[in-house]
Amino acid sequence: MFLMQKIVCFGDSITAGWNGVQETRALTDRLERGLNCRVVNAGIPGETTRQARSRIEELIDDRANWIIILFGSNDASYHKGIPADEFRGNLIAFIQSFHPYRVILVTPPPVIDEKQIGKRENKHIVQYAAIVRDLANAMSLPLIDLYKIMNGRKDLINLLLDDGLHFSHDGYDLFAQHIIERINCLEENKKKA
Repeated sequence: MFLMQKIVCFGDSITAGWNGVQETRALTDRLERGLNCRVVNAGIPGETTRQARSRIEELIDDRANWIIILFGSNDASYHKGIPADEFRGNLIAFIQSFHPYRVILVTPPPVIDEKQIGKRENKHIVQYAAIVRDLANAMSLPLIDLYKIMNGRKDLINLLLDDGLHFSHDGYDLFAQHIIERINCLEENKKKA
């Protein structure tokens, strides 16, 4: 366990812990317990990267050890449809606004297509996940490839709510586990350096 002050989780409804009715502390509580630090949840349901740009200044905090960025599910949706190039540019703006060496990027997770008809499909989400992967690689940033972790799992239906998009308790357990493992590994590497 490492002594950390604060982690900021910046994203949409998945980050916000949306349970189909309201925002919850589903992700926040798991991370606070697992990392023994303060977690600021800056997730806003329904938000795209375009909308999130307007609040980036309020999230800049030199005391944050890590900033976890997860967007893409709404950007890739049919009803909001942020173009891929703009999505990429928005992510770059976020990364450059924070201390880049503190940023952990997360790919948007897959959905259950049959439950998201007319809203979003994996054939589009996978393109946004690829952009996140490419940015992490090009900028040498840590990545949690949630799309790859969850895609094709036989228990995907158990990881998501009935809407086929938002996370169930099991989904948040999996997501938090990957964040905790990644941060512990990064902190251990910093300690060795």
